[in-house]
Order: sequence, then C-alpha cells, then structure tokens
Amino acid sequence: QDGTIIHVSHHSPYNKAGYPTLIGEGVTVGHGCIIHACTIGDYSLIGMGACILDGARVERHAFVGAGAVVGPGKVVGEGELWVGNPARPARTLSDKEIESLHYSADHYVRLKDEYLG
Repeated sequence: QDGTIIHVSHHSPYNKAGYPTLIGEGVTVGHGCIIHACTIGDYSLIGMGACILDGARVERHAFVGAGAVVGPGKVVGEGELWVGNPARPARTLSDKEIESLHYSADHYVRLKDEYLG
C-alpha cells in the first residue's frame, strides 16, 4: 500500500551478504512498510509500518503486526503472529485468521479490477 519502500541489498566490502527481495503470491503489505532484502511467503500479511530486514523470512500464512521490526535473518514461521520491536512470536494464527489472509489478498485484487475496469 501507500508509502511502502521495497529494497534489495548487494554484496560489498561492508556487507558480506547480498539478498534479493522475494514477495510471494497473495501477500498483503500495509501502508508505510519497509521491505528490505527479505523473503515473504504466500498469503502473508505485513501490518502497517512494519519493517522486515535483510535476510529475514516471513513464511506462508504468517502475520507481522503493525509497527513490528523483524530483524536480520529472523524467520517468522508458517501460521505465526509476530509483534513488537524487536518482533517476537506472539501466538499461532487460528484457521479463521488464516482464511482472512486469503480474503485480504482477494479483496485488493477485486478493488483493482473494479477501479481499472
């Protein structure tokens, strides 16, 4: 959404590792996020203002809460909710919450189709 910044990193004398940014299918990214050289799995949701940093992985069906900072190299497991700064696991998502991740992605596609149609 609006104001989100997406970057990659490259190998250099000051950064031993370079990482691509890979965003899966059906991902919802809220307003004002920083998605920096990380991987986000299918049907995950990144809350408003969250930061996902170098080498971090957000697995399928995961939820990163608003304002959370997922540190370099951290792994947000499948079906987990992470919150805070630094982000930490809070709990496992319910089946209904996982369904809502699919709804969110589908809803934004419908809005796009409506406004472009």
